[in-house]
Amino acid sequence: MTVEEQLKEEILSKYKSIRAFTTEIGIPYSTLDSVFKRGISNAGVSTMIKIFGALDLDIESVATGELKKRRAEEKPTPVPGDGLDSNEEALMSLVRRLTPDQQKLLLAWLKTALSQEQ
Repeated sequence: MTVEEQLKEEILSKYKSIRAFTTEIGIPYSTLDSVFKRGISNAGVSTMIKIFGALDLDIESVATGELKKRRAEEKPTPVPGDGLDSNEEALMSLVRRLTPDQQKLLLAWLKTALSQEQ
């Protein structure tokens, strides 16, 4: 089962419909539908953080191909004095765990996504 199928199954196990879920968390239905059709890797980072947070799923489990619940004690380790808010700290914690090749791919993806927004 793909990660997208697992995500859809998780949503439907907790909500009456996909539309009910998107309404609840404040994202357009078409955005989530696009995730299911085009894949998580084509979705915006902030959107996926919002979706995974609402479902209490560990966003890092995407890399393993099997979605897992976030453990209550899992909190990003802040870097003293970096001045980041909790979302930025969580993202930086994730980025630090990537291999250099994965970091390069992420950076390329971010550059492309940001250039499309402008």
